[in-house]
Amino acid sequence: MEKETTRKGAGPLETPQGVVLHIADLRVVFHTYVGTVHALSGIDLDLREGKITGLAGETGCGKSVTAKAVMQLLPSTAEVLSGRILFGGEDLVRKTPSEMDAIRGKRIGMIFQNPRAALNPLFTVEEQLYFLLHRHEHLGRKEARKRSLALLEAVRMGGAKKRLRSYPFELSTGMCQRVMIAMGLACSPKLFIADEPTTGLDVTVQAQVLELFKHLVYEVGSTALLITHDLGVIAETSDYMGVMYGGRMVEFGTTEDLIEHTLHPYTQGLLRSSFTGEDDDELHYIPGVVPDLRRPPSGCVFEARCAVCVEECRVSVPDMIEVENGHRVACFQAGAAGIADGGKAGSTRGER
Repeated sequence: MEKETTRKGAGPLETPQGVVLHIADLRVVFHTYVGTVHALSGIDLDLREGKITGLAGETGCGKSVTAKAVMQLLPSTAEVLSGRILFGGEDLVRKTPSEMDAIRGKRIGMIFQNPRAALNPLFTVEEQLYFLLHRHEHLGRKEARKRSLALLEAVRMGGAKKRLRSYPFELSTGMCQRVMIAMGLACSPKLFIADEPTTGLDVTVQAQVLELFKHLVYEVGSTALLITHDLGVIAETSDYMGVMYGGRMVEFGTTEDLIEHTLHPYTQGLLRSSFTGEDDDELHYIPGVVPDLRRPPSGCVFEARCAVCVEECRVSVPDMIEVENGHRVACFQAGAAGIADGGKAGSTRGER
């Protein structure tokens, strides 16, 4: 059970046992010229120590916003309305920019969706690694160069000595991603966040990057949050899996349990939409479009696209409830016939 104390003079906050990052009731809006967008509407998420947690969902569901809220990298148009992000006995929501500067890169590492854009085009790989190592590890040029070379070799960068002198534009996308992983490894962070780390990579390089990612967690001793559209990547890499839709968490559990015993109609739709390439495999899709988050529905955020919704779904927001062994779902119909059968209900889905 979480114990909270005030920030001033009452000691640190406590996260649940075995949990590195605890997110509770996180609500984020974006103030835009077309209205207020409710990007996150009460996200709860625990990242367990030494484990990889995958976060899946359609574009715009709030995956990257969740990660950027943890890192305090939200744009100026964003506002955190409520919530706590507890890490190491501290609430990151309340941290000042200078306090977060000391945490980012040192205690929490992150690689971004576009690694080439995340690297500074004006500096070589060696200079960018030096800036990080000098700031957080207080290393001089000679020591930083030695560590940088070891890091590039650790991420299996071919011709590591030559690549140290390279600029980002001289590297392939896969090489840039390896540099980003090396930067994430540099200070042995307690938490590592990867936002679409395999986007734009071919299958071979993607497999290599994911192996490096697992090495970071299971051998180096970090904890990771993996954000991706690819359910296959999550199935092969993650210990836990969360599914987001419309700024809400709709299902969470161990990856094996969630895939084998899917409870939410949206998760079922995602799994059925994954094309296996087999000759008799029919390509399925989820009818309808995502909701307008400037005017989110008053009930379940998925009700307009759900084939099994009832009147309660249209007027009330379902709470996340635990079904069994940590498997949680936000759905009034989760126990209905055809919904708790591992996805078979999707075969009868049609547009309403």
